[in-house]
Parts: sequence; C-alpha cells; structure tokens
Amino acid sequence: MFGNLLNRSAPTPATRPEGSAPASEPAEPRYPKRKRAEVHYDYEDAGDTDNDSELEYVPVKRARNTRPLPKHKIFPFMSLPAELRNRIYEECIPSPTKLPERYDGNREGIWLRFKKRSYKRSIGYVPLIEEDELDRIQHGGIFARPALRLPTGRGHGNRGGNRGGNDHDNSESESEELKAGPITFGFNILATSKKMYDEAAPMIYAQPLVFTDVDGLFAFAAKLSPRTAKLIRSIEIRSWTPTRSRKSKGYNAIAMLAAKGVTNLTSLFINCYMGYFINRLSRNFGPPWGGRQRKDTPTPKKIARKVYRDCHLWLEAMGSTHGDLYKGVEVLQLSGEMFTGGGGTWEDVEDEDKAMYKQELRRLLRQGAW
Repeated sequence: MFGNLLNRSAPTPATRPEGSAPASEPAEPRYPKRKRAEVHYDYEDAGDTDNDSELEYVPVKRARNTRPLPKHKIFPFMSLPAELRNRIYEECIPSPTKLPERYDGNREGIWLRFKKRSYKRSIGYVPLIEEDELDRIQHGGIFARPALRLPTGRGHGNRGGNRGGNDHDNSESESEELKAGPITFGFNILATSKKMYDEAAPMIYAQPLVFTDVDGLFAFAAKLSPRTAKLIRSIEIRSWTPTRSRKSKGYNAIAMLAAKGVTNLTSLFINCYMGYFINRLSRNFGPPWGGRQRKDTPTPKKIARKVYRDCHLWLEAMGSTHGDLYKGVEVLQLSGEMFTGGGGTWEDVEDEDKAMYKQELRRLLRQGAW
C-alpha cells in the first residue's frame, strides 16, 4: 500500500504561456522609478563642474619686470648744460591760449577748463578760444565745448585728417597744423625724475593760469601737492558758475586753495560777476505806503561782504602764512563790472568805492580773527 503511494507521481502543473505572470505575484510597474541622486551640501555637485561654463577662469598673467636699458642707450640729459636744459623746459611749456584780437586782458595765460575723464572730474587745456565762446564767458555764461567723437577702426580713415582730397593733401595739411598748432604737452615731463621736477616745475607753474569756471579750479586744486601749491603765482577766474540751486561752488574752490596751501600767489583775479548788487535808491524805489525811505547798503559794502563770505578761508590762510592779516586784501583783485553795473575794469572804479570796499573787507577780517 505504501509502495503504491510512493510510486504515485505528483500531479504536474499545467504549462503556462511565456510572458504571463502568476496570479500570486504583483505585476511589474509600467515605468521604472526615477533614480534620485543623493544630495550633498558640503561640497559642490559634480554635475555642475562637468558641464562647460560660459565664464571660464583665466589665470592672471604675472607682470614682467621691464629690464632697464643698457647704459650706452640712456641719453645723458642731466649732464647737459643748465642753459640747454632750461631751453628744453621752455619748449615743453604749453603755449598761451590763442584769443580773439579784441580781447583786452592778459594774453599770456594758459586757459584750463573743467571736463569729465573716465567719469572723474578733471581739467583740460584750451588751446583756442572762439569769438562766441569769449562772448559767452564775458557775459557770465558757462564755457561748454562738446566733445568730438570720431569713429575708429577699419574703414573709417584717419582720425585727424580731412575727409576729402587725396592722401598727399591730407599729409601736407596735417604737417602744417602740427607746425602752426600750439604745444599741448609739457606737464608729464615733471614725473620723469625729482631733479627734473625741481628744475621745470617753477617754470611751468609760474605761468598765469586762467580757469573758465570755478569747477575747473576746484578739480585743479584738489590734486595739488604741498610742494606744487607753493609754486603757483597767478590765478584768474572767468566764471563764478551760478546755479539755480544756489550751490556755493565758488566757496568750495577758494576753500580748496586754502586747504592745499596756495598762499604764495601774487594775483588772484576774480574777473567775473560774483553776484548782482543792485542799489534800491538808484532804481528809484519810493517808500511803501508813504512810509520812511529805506536806507540801502552801498554797493561796495555789499561786494565786500560777498567776497568775505566766499573767500574768508583763503584770506585768513594768507594772513597766517605771511604774518599780515590784510595780505589777501591786496592780492585779491576784482572785476570793475560789479561796481559799475556794466563793462569796465578795476581802474574804472572810483577811488571812493575802492576805499569803501577795502575798509569793509578789513573790518570783517578783524571781526573774524577774534
């Protein structure tokens, strides 16, 4: 009996077609699960560094030390005679600004104007003043010259040459302009060596400096060194730069002169209007509503108070440097236009008005010193 049971074969399961899953096992998902990369916060992801970036790191090149020239190639400039060196310095001094024939002022001055250079306030040399520019300056206007922007690069021709004509004509015209044109360089020679600075700086800064406005004077004075400030001898201002916002630009420029120590001047000429000083009595203003006639301040006293208000720091610096409280009163010069109400020079002002102006300015200096 047991043998029959052992010999009985187990029932064989029915064969199932390929690809069919058994009923007991779960079906495979249609889409595989997304494999998420492990996030690490302690170092940079490798996936970001493998990709090419638009901003590649460029190693900084080390500056190469320029080798000095051999001794046989260095020109022995300092071994030249002193007379010859001075002649070379004179050739490097900028030429005086070319002015119209009707200009009756100092024609030996070097005119400087305010300009912006690389978004910074700077000054520029003015080799030539046109007729309309002179009229604008003499009437208290602001000197503004638009910058000439010429195209550069291939196909645009020569920057400084004429557009018409052949190359031979352009070269001849350029050579004539270079021969007849003013000298616009010279200040860079002061940075060559200390010895050259000591010899050339007194010759260059002894020239009369004429500023078209107080903005240019401020930009010039802000970069002065104490040694250079002592070499300046003559300054002339042609515009006090009036503004609608009543900014004290003139005060800032004169204060910068005092801060830098420009106290060896022989002449500080304010050749422009500092304001309008109108005497009410001269304009026939009657007493209001039959009241008493108002006594107005004389014009010379008004001018003296305006000068003291804007220039008192420089006047006090001049007094402390020279040991004379009234030294700045004699050095400071004014235009006669403020006294006369029109055209005229300081010589055209009446002696009585001059005396009243200086007396009032000295009184204000005495009060400010105590």
